[in-house]
Amino acid sequence: MLDLLLESALRSLALGVVVWLGLALLRVRNPRTQMTAWTVVLVASLAMPALMHRLTVTIPAAAPPLRVVESLSSRLAAPRSEPLEMPAVPAAGPLALPSATQRSAMLDPSQPMVPDPADRRGLGWPGFDWRVLLAAVYLVVATFMLLRLLTGLLLSARMARAARPIHEGWAAGVDVRASDDVAMPVTFGSTILLPAEYADWSEAKRLAVLSHERAHVAHGDFYVLLLAAFNRAVFWFNPLAWWQLVRMAELAEIISDDAALEMLNDPPAYAGILLDFAGGFEQPPVATAMARAATLRKRVERILSGTAVPARMGWRKRALVAIALAPVVMFCAGAVSGRDLPSRGGPRGCPEIG
Repeated sequence: MLDLLLESALRSLALGVVVWLGLALLRVRNPRTQMTAWTVVLVASLAMPALMHRLTVTIPAAAPPLRVVESLSSRLAAPRSEPLEMPAVPAAGPLALPSATQRSAMLDPSQPMVPDPADRRGLGWPGFDWRVLLAAVYLVVATFMLLRLLTGLLLSARMARAARPIHEGWAAGVDVRASDDVAMPVTFGSTILLPAEYADWSEAKRLAVLSHERAHVAHGDFYVLLLAAFNRAVFWFNPLAWWQLVRMAELAEIISDDAALEMLNDPPAYAGILLDFAGGFEQPPVATAMARAATLRKRVERILSGTAVPARMGWRKRALVAIALAPVVMFCAGAVSGRDLPSRGGPRGCPEIG
């Protein structure tokens, strides 16, 4: 199991490095394109243990000529006319032959072979297997992270169920609820949770917040980030899994910021809204928060810099990005094996060609 996980992590790391270099060299700045690319890498990383044994390319290798095989076979099958003579070796010294008693013990399989004590120097502790220790460490850490993820998911689900539904006109068509346990807007699944003081917000602030959270729901960011968190728990020893979760969370917030800016059309005012939520309480264990402390600074700088909102990407363009990355995934996950071709004029009397 450890060999499979380690090889999968190495191949996923190689895939991530190739995609990162490709995005950097091609100067891809569109966050939607980057999010699609890293989603493909995420899915490929989780499927890597299965892809490694299925994507195998067989390269045919030519068999040796029949004449060479027949010549070697005739020489090996020819009877030896003269007995082999063993060169004389001195009885003493570092190259001395074993004694008669030792030779009889080597030839008699019934006698137990007693290893030389000098051969035990590099074996370490007798009966100790380091692979068992490494497997135990992996299982302990992976189990802890999976239980933590599951506990946070259950706590967030209970908090979402306990929240009060909002049936006002501006919330039509979306599952919006108010909760006393959140200090900033968050998205759990397809449910948008607002803090209890949402009633005191201005209409522009409420419109910007709802546009931001609706974009999370439309793009399924909660489920994508949940899958990334699961990937980090399984491959916790892979640095790509940790970096990818942070990067995808940042891209999800940037894309939702663009959706809110299209509605509000006032970058300084929207940056002020994000800063208002920055001093709130901690977000739920498993949810998509609007003002993550880890990504807030870069987002505010991007908004205030006046960067144009990139064009939208439909499912067709996303599919084209995924198709373009398919050969890279196959290259990083595939294996190469050789297969011998039948020789010219086979041993069953097949005629030679040519």
